[in-house]
Parts: sequence; C-alpha cells; structure tokens
Amino acid sequence: MIKKIQMYFKTCKTNAQTIGTINKLLENQFEPINKPIINCWNSNDLSFFLNPKRGNEIIIKLLKSVLVYDEKISDIELSSISSLFFSKSKAWGYNYDSLYLFGENTFKEKKWSLDFCLGWESFNKQIIQVRHYRWNNKYAWANQGGSHHFGVAVYHLINADKCCLQSAKIIEISISADIVLQMQKSYDMFVCDSGHKNFFINLFSRENVHIVEYNSNVVLLVFQKENESMKQFISLLDNLDERYILNLNTYIEERLEKQNRIQSKKQ
Repeated sequence: MIKKIQMYFKTCKTNAQTIGTINKLLENQFEPINKPIINCWNSNDLSFFLNPKRGNEIIIKLLKSVLVYDEKISDIELSSISSLFFSKSKAWGYNYDSLYLFGENTFKEKKWSLDFCLGWESFNKQIIQVRHYRWNNKYAWANQGGSHHFGVAVYHLINADKCCLQSAKIIEISISADIVLQMQKSYDMFVCDSGHKNFFINLFSRENVHIVEYNSNVVLLVFQKENESMKQFISLLDNLDERYILNLNTYIEERLEKQNRIQSKKQ
C-alpha cells in the first residue's frame, strides 16, 4: 500500500483522479492529525504547531517567534472567558463545547446560586491570570481550582445577561505578521503522521526536506521555497486531504487574517 502511495506521489499529478486516489490510500494507511480542538478546556488552536522539539534549529527558532506576548492588568467580564486550564472534569475525560454547557451540566447537579459561585476563593480574592488569543478573540483562565463554581457562574451570568467584572492579569498573545511573512517567503510546511516520516524522507530525500519533530504523533515537513525541483510536489501536497496532510502555512495565514479582521472591527 505504501509503495502505491509513493508511486502516485512520484507522478506529481494534481488532477482530480490522482488526488482522489492518494486521499483514499492515505485514509487507509495514515493516522489523522490531532489538531487542537476549541472547547471549554482549550481556546488555543495554534501554539502546539509552533513548539516543535527536535529538528533544524533555524526553523524551530522561526516557528517559536510567530507568537508575540504582551501583558496588562485590566478588568475582565467573567462571562467573556471561553475556557479553563484545569478541572477535575477535564482529568476525568469529560468535555463540553463551551463553558456555558459545562456550567449548565454542573448546575443541574449542584443547584448553586450565582452569589455562592462568585464567593468562591479561587477567583474572588485575587487577580486572576488570563490569556487572550487575539486571532480568535478567546480568553482562557489559567485557574488552579474552582472550575465547577466558575462554570456555573458563567451559566448564570449569560442567562441573566449580567455583567460581572474581575481584576485580571491578561497575557495578550498575537500572531506576528512580520514573522509569518518571513516564514512564508522561506518555507512550505506540512504536518503529517509521524509514523510515516521515513516514507517522506525516502520519497523526497534528506536534501529536499527537513523533518521537524514534536512530542506527539505528528511531524512537520519543511521545504525550502528556493528549491524549484520541489514545486510540483508542494502543489500535490497542498491539494491532499488536510486530515492527513495539513498545510501549516495556510493554517497560520487563516488565523492571521482572522486576527486582522477582529482588530479592524475594534478600531
């Protein structure tokens, strides 16, 4: 099966029939990429791909420079927080699309009032630590407890359309347009199943591809833009099913464009 995939890759054809055949082969042989999911435990769908552990040091340094961090002390509306860092429910494997749904489920069991929840010490007696991801305008509380009380508080606040401000240390995280431009001019990058990294090394040869590794089941294939001999391969990879071959350039660009749109609306 792998030899068949290799054969189709070597044709470099990007017609619908070839793309369809390769996608079917990938579906049978490759593991899907575990892209970060936005839910009540996570608002950050980008940082993972920018934090590789092994590989070309220049590429790793560039990836780790994509995000810019700033810090401020400000009041935050509690119901605007989208996710929590820690929860016993998270550790037990429970998952919810939003904090509201998490709070609703907890309320059905606990029947806590809003005042009771807001009196919980984890966020009532201190400046809370919050991260703001500007490319999706989501806030995450770096909590160390109180997740169930907070979820119920969000549930009540949204239902009552009520504002509740809390002093917070907010770490603003944004995508650097300059670094992204530099990266896009230099490299084509694709995320794929780490179990087949040797397949790509053999297919493209080490002279044509850098393999950058994560502490996970994916690797990053990095091609130099200046390598004219790889353009057809890049075009082919770019047309494949992103469940198995993810164009990281496009993935980052989409989030940068969204960040720019959000910023424009605020001005």
